[in-house]
Amino acid sequence: MRFSPRPQTSRLLSPQSTVRSRWMLVTSIFTVLSAAGSGLAQGPRVISVNGQPPERRAVLVDIEEETRQQDPNHGGNQFQLTVEQLDYWIFNNSFEMAHENHQALIVLEIAQLDAACDLSAEQKQLLQLAGAGELQRQADIRTVLQARYAGRTYDQNKVGEVYQELQRYQSLLHRRSLDSKSYLLKLLPSILDPSQTARFEAWQEQRHRAEYRAQIVGAIADIEKQIPLTITQRERLFELFETQTRPVSAAAAAQHINPSVGRMAQLNDVPADAFQAFLQPPQWEILQTIFGAWRGYARVLREQNLLLDPLPPPAQRDAAEDAGEPHNAPREQETPQ
Repeated sequence: MRFSPRPQTSRLLSPQSTVRSRWMLVTSIFTVLSAAGSGLAQGPRVISVNGQPPERRAVLVDIEEETRQQDPNHGGNQFQLTVEQLDYWIFNNSFEMAHENHQALIVLEIAQLDAACDLSAEQKQLLQLAGAGELQRQADIRTVLQARYAGRTYDQNKVGEVYQELQRYQSLLHRRSLDSKSYLLKLLPSILDPSQTARFEAWQEQRHRAEYRAQIVGAIADIEKQIPLTITQRERLFELFETQTRPVSAAAAAQHINPSVGRMAQLNDVPADAFQAFLQPPQWEILQTIFGAWRGYARVLREQNLLLDPLPPPAQRDAAEDAGEPHNAPREQETPQ
């Protein structure tokens, strides 16, 4: 019994289909060549193929050589510094968000000063004007840097230099609550009366004590993630932090150094027997590894003047005041510019 072969016409293209496919291919090639040779290319272009929309079928026209001839700075090792990238390098955020955060910080600071010093309406208005000046200064510095650096193309070496130059402006514009860069803090001595000044100094000292204590508590919490401590060991370690390390300025955040890490880095200079007196050998071995990981930060903190003078104990401060010695509320050191 003979079977006739199965028709294969479904696998074959009809003459009309073959002609149509060839014509569409020729048309696509002509379109690509025309775009590449038109002299209007400004970068990779998306071209429609076979009548399909670009989002479904597209090809990138390679005009790298032509673009390189038109722009000598163009190349794989070039970096275009945009305004948005510049803002992130300076503020670690967009300018709009950084501006809003700074404005909210000023509003909070005025409310805190009012609660501590019972400000008059005129005093609050003066502080608001100082805050507006601080915000304007931030915008002015950004405008200058934008004109100087943004919208330009840099090679790999130069872009590293630009980034380093911008670091000092990041430190200048990064502010924490009532630090030495605050216009409000600089204005206060000229608008507070003696009674308000005394209340402000007491409030400022209490705030600093809480901040410095939080640095130590944070450091010990990080240590206990790797070394379980007894209550006595925790107390002894806290005492070492308090007596053998100095508070870390809030400006250290601009150098990407956490204040608690800065405290731990300083303990590398403490003799080993001070820890071995209350830690077990396995604990001390792990602690050495933890401190050693942050050893280099201690040098950076000293070189950048980011270590503050510790506050005297309350009893010692009161005795000094009774003896007539002036007591200056500690202020953060100005970051060198």
